[in-house]
Amino acid sequence: MRSTIDRHLAVAAVAVLVALAVTAPAYCSGKMFGVRPGQIVQTAYFGFGSGAIVPVFGIDFLGLSVGIEDADLSAGLYIPHAGVRFYLSPKNAVGNVRPYVEGSLLYSIATVDLGSGSSDLEDTAKDILSFWGFTGIFGCEYYFSERFSVAGEYGLRYIRDSADLSTEGGDIIEEPVDSELAVSYRHSYTAAALNFHF
Repeated sequence: MRSTIDRHLAVAAVAVLVALAVTAPAYCSGKMFGVRPGQIVQTAYFGFGSGAIVPVFGIDFLGLSVGIEDADLSAGLYIPHAGVRFYLSPKNAVGNVRPYVEGSLLYSIATVDLGSGSSDLEDTAKDILSFWGFTGIFGCEYYFSERFSVAGEYGLRYIRDSADLSTEGGDIIEEPVDSELAVSYRHSYTAAALNFHF
């Protein structure tokens, strides 16, 4: 029950932030597309606005494939995120460095294929891999032309996950289980980003 409420709250919060980004006022006339390559998760994002406040939304992707003897497992995580970036200094000219802070909410959408034909087990795995969270970022953006900039970021991320692990028993788990999983995960990271402004 709690995991369903957590997911509905996270989806509603992301939907509100995306709606704010799409319906941004006229002062948010500039647009930005950026990529943030990572060692594990690749990120692409859009921003609207050339002023101090820039609504930002994007999507991360994480794929996993594992083969053990005769069994294959594959999973994909699509992680949409939406937030707001606040620039701490104005954009003046090429060569300008603009520090910023950014806050965003995220929610994961999982795809799982266990190859075993067990839809109950796949549903449980999807439930475990579906999480929500938020990120706080401090970064600096350097404009080396009117259209291109690079950024360096330091971020803190909090992730919350909960899942219902109850089962009536079956082939894999013979005894009935009535259990709830609750996990919170925090980490910091550094990243570089390349942005195109149009």
